[in-house]
Amino acid sequence: MANFRSPELQEKYSSYIDDKGANKEKIILNWEKEATEVFEHWAIMPAKFPYDLISKEHDLLVPKRVFSSFSRMNYEEFEELKQIKSDISSRYSFIIENLPSHQSIPEHFHWNLIKAKQ
Repeated sequence: MANFRSPELQEKYSSYIDDKGANKEKIILNWEKEATEVFEHWAIMPAKFPYDLISKEHDLLVPKRVFSSFSRMNYEEFEELKQIKSDISSRYSFIIENLPSHQSIPEHFHWNLIKAKQ
């Protein structure tokens, strides 16, 4: 798998994930404490371990309701997600959604919002 983090940041991230060990499923993205922008069903928060090799800004778009995959969101969440995607399109370069085999937080769906380095 390609790594978008510098070796130093990847080491910190790996240590964080390893420290959770058996409680890895307890890693929940805490939008209530960390959000910079809040919507009805979604929130944007800064990434704790950004993809620093490719981004000058890396945020996460997370649902307020915890669910595991795109297919688990309800109609209202999906409709708002479409609007948010349109609204943020000029602010970010691209969106990354990790597929199930590479999700470090498989219980909490999220998108990586990337403003790319030039």
